[in-house]
Amino acid sequence: ARYAPPCPTMQKPPPWAGSSDAAARTLELLAGMAVAQGALHAGVVAKRSDWVHTWNERLAILSTESLTWQRVLAGEPSDERAVILHSGMSLSVREQSHLVVQPAGRAPIWFRAGSGPELQAWESELGTCAPPHLIDWSNMV
Repeated sequence: ARYAPPCPTMQKPPPWAGSSDAAARTLELLAGMAVAQGALHAGVVAKRSDWVHTWNERLAILSTESLTWQRVLAGEPSDERAVILHSGMSLSVREQSHLVVQPAGRAPIWFRAGSGPELQAWESELGTCAPPHLIDWSNMV
């Protein structure tokens, strides 16, 4: 198993959110728009990069079918990625702060929310979408 470097201490706004309050507001507005259009949950998360293992800000959107995440550049979403739910994936909480999505046959995808309550909201919403036997909450506090 690969080591996951610790994510910086999360605050509002998170340290990885960039220096612009306008950028943070843009992400919050995009998340709100996604929920208004039917998403189960949306918000800003840190996602660990696959190769360098650095934490990068992403807009994440959960629907009943998928969890998508994307970079937002100049106020516009780009570089969207997704994992289909119910596809042999597993979900777990590690180190009491990381949400790990493990699609069948693929590398794990590491996320971290901006706060404990936000992480719990993601866990709760993902738990309503994925079959219970695919979720490992054993590391959850």
